[in-house]
Amino acid sequence: MRARLASLLALALLAAGPLLPAAADGGGFVRAYPYSVGPFTLPADEDHHDEVLALAGVGDPAHEAGVIEWWYNVLHVQAEDGHRFGIMASWLWYGEVGHVVREVIFDVTDVDGQAFWPSDRFTTQPDLEDGEERLDIAVETSTLRQTDGAPFEYDLDAAGPDAHALLHLVAVEAPFAPHGGSLPMGPLRTPATQSWYYALPSLAVAGQLTVRGVTYDVRGTGAMDHEWYPVCSCTPRNDWDYFNLQLDDGPDVVAYDFFDTNLLQTLRSDVRLPDGSVLADDAFTFTPLGTWQRAPLGLDPQDPLGPATSKLYSHGWRFDFAAADLHLTVLPLVEDQETFRGAIVPDKFYEGESSVHGTWRGQPVHGLGFAEVWHDSRTDAPAP
Repeated sequence: MRARLASLLALALLAAGPLLPAAADGGGFVRAYPYSVGPFTLPADEDHHDEVLALAGVGDPAHEAGVIEWWYNVLHVQAEDGHRFGIMASWLWYGEVGHVVREVIFDVTDVDGQAFWPSDRFTTQPDLEDGEERLDIAVETSTLRQTDGAPFEYDLDAAGPDAHALLHLVAVEAPFAPHGGSLPMGPLRTPATQSWYYALPSLAVAGQLTVRGVTYDVRGTGAMDHEWYPVCSCTPRNDWDYFNLQLDDGPDVVAYDFFDTNLLQTLRSDVRLPDGSVLADDAFTFTPLGTWQRAPLGLDPQDPLGPATSKLYSHGWRFDFAAADLHLTVLPLVEDQETFRGAIVPDKFYEGESSVHGTWRGQPVHGLGFAEVWHDSRTDAPAP
């Protein structure tokens, strides 16, 4: 039912433009503001949070370095002829005293063409917002805004050298707060590692996608999450493998595999069931099925980071969520989906549109997801 509802919403968006706020959608979700979820109230908490250090209760001036915040969109769309694409569009905001950096990472996976088009842009120019407490963020010409007069609807305009997306997003299901909205970024919960986090697990998506000069009318589904936390020299460096999985007529999954500076591994997940209940399961089993590495030593002269050796990424994954009786295999749909953050951090990571299949309560399920892999498996080997 949920997958059919998302499809119908997307078709309506494509045919008739933005929907008016509905009285209610599947599961009783009423798209209306103000809306409370966990410790958050929307639309105010859809905006950026430069006051996050005060919220964290950090009093030591040595901790007051800044805040990082992101709005992460993962979208699965099809053209009218069935051509499939995956889109990751993430706006990031780095706030410090007297200084703000804003970044947009925009990656498009051409599933049927077996191609991947990454982009990273940033700006230090002030964000000329209208002062309202609602989502409205821009990096150069790429913008993400809550639609005027339409709660839980968003307009996405993201551009890179190879692709341009103009999309309208409508929340189909209610937002939820993984782990209650308060998630440690690593094995320990301290003010310096505390994050705040909510997610929109199911979006209807419709609009236009242009890839290398060819424009497609597209529709599909997606998800958005919004997270923010303080950063400073006291924050331990973390690497992670992150997964956002959407199943047709089944649960949604947000799962992390953290590695701290000492390679201490921490698993966290939230399984959101179709009835809206959430199982926070940190005892799930996570098994990488293989590894992948782009040819080392910069064989691509267009590599934005120069002749650097690629990371060795986990590639293909098995999940067993015993508490939800959910067992999934996640496989990349395009082998090479390595992207970069050259604007701020000279680093590469894997951002992979993936298929999902398995069983839930003994019945077959399938869907789509994104795997974001930062962790470099070469570091797992013990030092000589």
